[in-house]
Amino acid sequence: DSHRHDFMRGAKPQGGRELHGRPGSYLVCDTIPLAPGRVETWHIVLDTPVDHAGVAALQSEIATGAEEKIERDVRHSRERLLDFLASADAFQCTGDDIAAAHHVSNTLFNIARGGVLAHGYDVARDDLRRFLSARNRVVAARHAAWLDALPGRIGMPALRERAAATGDPHLARLVAEYLPLVFSRRHGDPSRPWNRFAIAVDNADGSPRYGYEGNWRDIFQNWEALDRSFPEVIEPMIAKFLNASTADGFNPYRVTQDGIEWEVPDPAHPWSSIGYWGDHQVVYLMRLLEMSLAHHPGRLASMMGAREFTYADVPYRMVPYAGIVANPQKTIVFDADRDRATRERVTAMGTDGRLVQRDGEPLLVTMAEKLLVPILAKISNLVPGGGIWMNTGRPEWNDANNALVGNGVSMVTACYLHRHLGVCAELFDGTPDRSFDMSSHVVRWFTELSAVVRRDAVIDDDHARRAFLDACGEAFAHYRDALYAGGPGESTSVRASDIASFLREAQWLVRATLASNRRPDGLYHSYNLLHLGDGTASLSHLPLMLEGQVAVLSSGLLDPAECIALVDALRASDLYREDQHSYLLYPEKELPAFMAMNVAPGSMLRDAPTLAARVAAGDRHVVARDADGVLRFNADLHNADALRARIEEFPAAEKGAILAAYESVFHHASFTGRSGTMYRYEGIGCIYWHMVAKLWLAVLEVMQSGTPSPAARVALRCHADDIRAGLGFTKSPVEFGAFPLDAYSHTPAFGGASQPGMTGQVKEEILARWIELGVRVEKGAVVFDPASVRADEFLREPREFRWIDTRGKERSMSINAGELAFTLCQVPVVYRPAGAASVVVHFADGREHRLSGPSPAVSGDLFVRRGDLARLTVQFRPE
Repeated sequence: DSHRHDFMRGAKPQGGRELHGRPGSYLVCDTIPLAPGRVETWHIVLDTPVDHAGVAALQSEIATGAEEKIERDVRHSRERLLDFLASADAFQCTGDDIAAAHHVSNTLFNIARGGVLAHGYDVARDDLRRFLSARNRVVAARHAAWLDALPGRIGMPALRERAAATGDPHLARLVAEYLPLVFSRRHGDPSRPWNRFAIAVDNADGSPRYGYEGNWRDIFQNWEALDRSFPEVIEPMIAKFLNASTADGFNPYRVTQDGIEWEVPDPAHPWSSIGYWGDHQVVYLMRLLEMSLAHHPGRLASMMGAREFTYADVPYRMVPYAGIVANPQKTIVFDADRDRATRERVTAMGTDGRLVQRDGEPLLVTMAEKLLVPILAKISNLVPGGGIWMNTGRPEWNDANNALVGNGVSMVTACYLHRHLGVCAELFDGTPDRSFDMSSHVVRWFTELSAVVRRDAVIDDDHARRAFLDACGEAFAHYRDALYAGGPGESTSVRASDIASFLREAQWLVRATLASNRRPDGLYHSYNLLHLGDGTASLSHLPLMLEGQVAVLSSGLLDPAECIALVDALRASDLYREDQHSYLLYPEKELPAFMAMNVAPGSMLRDAPTLAARVAAGDRHVVARDADGVLRFNADLHNADALRARIEEFPAAEKGAILAAYESVFHHASFTGRSGTMYRYEGIGCIYWHMVAKLWLAVLEVMQSGTPSPAARVALRCHADDIRAGLGFTKSPVEFGAFPLDAYSHTPAFGGASQPGMTGQVKEEILARWIELGVRVEKGAVVFDPASVRADEFLREPREFRWIDTRGKERSMSINAGELAFTLCQVPVVYRPAGAASVVVHFADGREHRLSGPSPAVSGDLFVRRGDLARLTVQFRPE
């Protein structure tokens, strides 16, 4: 301590070799006189964990001169990282240096979680061999000669063609979902046993390590942003998504290159048993489908009838519908026997053993069936006028509301389901004369739901709502009974037009549900509570939440004028936090003081004389009076189930009165989780930056949709800019309370931004950045709109723009004042003012071609990243 105080007074610091019982620092101090033009460099070396022999070897290496090796390693690592970033279009040259630097940060965090295609679309034969052997050793052995005949590297499109030519649908299926990603890491959430930070870029021999691993939500959200730079992997990502979903419409928790995984019950880890997941399932699939339709019109339609898709055999089972109604919080049962059988199959064949089997091989179904099943599962849990019933053991959306499982009904999921139904209806409408093979039990489920789901269904009557819920719930239960007994059934066919008609009817019913949840203040309910009575299903509303407003804006329900009105109402609501010029997840509230909690009503003892007698006798197992005479429930009663166990012998009427009093005190049915009890993370008084970024993107997407009038477009742009002005990268470190260029999880009411790094915010802001730069894709062609770009994005003085092309070569070019530049699919795009609008295509062989409008042919060359294009110059008439 004396050394520290001496240093603070200006004395030369004195070091020591050891410090006991106190935190220490590894610091280096020296005095270096520098003459003009002189350069001094140094290295601080930290290598851990190493054993005694490793420490001795490291000391010897440092003592004999390790500078060159360190510099070489740093140089190599920096070059590789720059290659990764360049391939994902991280680098931009604009007048807004902060926005451009923030985009680099967002891109880095996005690829560090979801991975990046470091070698473009090239597949390394050796890794493909390893992948096939890990997934299905039978298929790998069957095609050993085919693998040997492949070149050392082959492009993904050519590889898929070769696999299809073999006539083996299992090889075609595996190749179709193979993704040569590197740099991916797990999401490091310490509350879940598997989610430990792990990243490995190279194998032990120094070769690139291909692979990815993460939970369902994180992998697919990061891929959505990556697809803008690598459009040719959109369909393989869709294949991975669909092949990882279950036959009853849900998905496992973990996704890796080598397959899927799930968590099993472990008494030592309460979070280990995840059960079924539907988290973000609809919205991510919807966005991948939309991107494919925009970039590759017709490609999905050609895939719809192919029997090259599978089902995940996750060993959790939903209870019958009567059990769900009886206790919607306990609807999932772990099937230990099926889990054991699955593990045995994995040992015998590879990770394809985790898929539903038929005749010793994974069951194959069509894409049409795989798209329909999750929709049927969601519609089977649709509560008219309320949303999607969250009764599958996990939340449908935000982790902060995970305690709503069972009682909660999600308007958020209903919003994205509305948009998803439109996308899928468009797909099936595009093939009206076709029929698709589907499993017979799926067809029966579809037929039963079709008889119930009508656009004119009554949504505001408790009895009609219950009748609808029961009919859909029983149809789902009939399907599950057949599925669990023997699989999804033999193949039959369904007309595409019948499916499209059902999807349109369902969309109208969901639309009516969304419209009925508009609040008097012009905002929308996000979650509702479901109350099941004797032949009734009633609803009550939870307080205002930001995510519901974002979801409605993204749903396609509202026209541009209605979107503007909603954002106006949002800005005037209690969600707006003036000091940060941004939005809370929930209006801030004040929790009651500790002694004001757990006050049981005195009337409870009058309604429960058995309990009153026990309390009078000094029994404290259920309730007791404190020193002030206040009646309190026993603190060991964690929930209503624990209370039921202690009053099991009481008369039925008394049990009902006690349970009703307990609920009136603790409001467990409306308990959301950490959002209502914690003051950090996504809790009370917090800004959750991912959701604010989603709001920004939602407004920008409405603005870019092509439907707004000029006046509405201006109003939407003003709102988008206002939301943007509250995001961290636009603020000073003092305002933000953290380093502004990086994404952060949340900002509590009492401090600066917290938890930096790889949040979902980076994905939203990458997508928003493309809109900011006036880039969109429609009907297979890239459309550039420089007129929509903010004036301060254009350079005020000339600058050098550096990038790395698709062949890995460093390039540079001069960008003039009044221009800007960025890369798209690793091809530079320059916005340049001119007398007339056009796009000049500069080919790598020196040719030039002038376009008067969007070109699918040139865009196709851009998407496949062959290196044919040198750059694009987008000329525009300044306003």
